[in-house]
Amino acid sequence: MGKVKSWMMDLEEQFYDKAAEIVKDSEVISEALSRIEKLRVKEYNWMDADDVAGMAEDFWSDYWSKYV
Repeated sequence: MGKVKSWMMDLEEQFYDKAAEIVKDSEVISEALSRIEKLRVKEYNWMDADDVAGMAEDFWSDYWSKYV
């Protein structure tokens, strides 16, 4: 694997870790989606917004289904 691809994968992993923390810290999904989108725009603008939103919804469903 090339250095750039490895670096990009590391950045994606960092984003997903931050997004998971946002989900855990949010009370409603709209709050989580908004905060995650702000993070994406500011630090990870090369990531696809629709893919990120889908991932955030999956995180939300997985995390909060444990508590319902």
